Amino acid sequence: MNIGIDAKVLAKRRTGIGIYVEQIVKYFSLLDTEDEFYLFTNQNFTLNFDLGKNFHQVVVHPKLKSLGIIFCLDEYLKKYKIDVFWGTEHIVPWTNVCKTVVTIHDLAVLMNPELGTRKNAIIQKLFTIPSCRRADKIIAISNSTKRDVIKLSSINEDTVEVIYNGDSPYNHGVSNITTDQENTIRKKFNLYDKYFLFVSTIEPRKNVPTIIKAYNAFRSTVKESYKLVLAGGLGWRYEASLREIELSPYKQDIIMTGYCSDIEREFLYRNGECLLFPSLYEGLGFPIIEAMSVGLPVITADNSSLHEVGGDVAFYTKNAMDHEAIANLMVKVEGMTLTARNSIAERSKERAQTFSRKKCAEQTLQLIKSL
Repeated sequence: MNIGIDAKVLAKRRTGIGIYVEQIVKYFSLLDTEDEFYLFTNQNFTLNFDLGKNFHQVVVHPKLKSLGIIFCLDEYLKKYKIDVFWGTEHIVPWTNVCKTVVTIHDLAVLMNPELGTRKNAIIQKLFTIPSCRRADKIIAISNSTKRDVIKLSSINEDTVEVIYNGDSPYNHGVSNITTDQENTIRKKFNLYDKYFLFVSTIEPRKNVPTIIKAYNAFRSTVKESYKLVLAGGLGWRYEASLREIELSPYKQDIIMTGYCSDIEREFLYRNGECLLFPSLYEGLGFPIIEAMSVGLPVITADNSSLHEVGGDVAFYTKNAMDHEAIANLMVKVEGMTLTARNSIAERSKERAQTFSRKKCAEQTLQLIKSL
């Protein structure tokens, strides 16, 4: 069997979907040595692991993007006799050459146009929804995303399979951080106090201004000094977040790390007081899984997929914009006894184990081969 994969995301700095595709391809290589895999990309890329001889990188065109995936792949699908093409980023070719599977990570911008750029809204409306309607199978990364796909695409629910794509690199339980690395990171970010943590790109749907307002309210009610660490790069429309930081009476204690290395991110999770993740919408909240895997308490919002991920171990606010409610939960977490915190940690680690990228790869490969 010849399997085509949209792998152009692997030619970029890997975050989010890029990490997902990288890890699934890695597991495909371990799971399947018989079928042929063709990784279609717009430029060469390297991986930090070896792929089997049955994996082939195919550079199609330097401008292979959404339109390229839809309209420019037919000749390559024929040339390499592709049986099934997997669209990893919301889009599949307009073709009858082979079967197609598309993964939908989220439809946030269609559910709420304020949560995405106009460009992304146009792409999802013109290309993603039609891709859902013509794909032989759709992979939704959560039940929440499945409901959105069915609602917006008006398709039969039997076409959509839920395959959780979350995982945590810390599920093995052993820290990768050396003493020297820990000292370097503490010095780099000036982290010698307790801190609340946010991990993600700073953009509108991550709701960072509300996090800062909650932090202000929390600091005004507790005597001990806590910092707020915003771990992630600037995305788009981040000006409101920067303005809120500037207005904060505790701005000297708000740390913006920018893009973090793997070791830096692991350190931040392992040493924080709590993850603050009251996102306005998530296809699947990866930071929640990562936080749970090290036993870090989580404060999040009861919307989209977030309760589906956090289960009964996270703390929820019904309204993601209610900074006072978030601040009250921060006070609650800060005041937990050691016994209560240990209980949350153990239950969180256990829940995190239910999300497995290896299992995701196995289910995805099984679905592809079933066609």
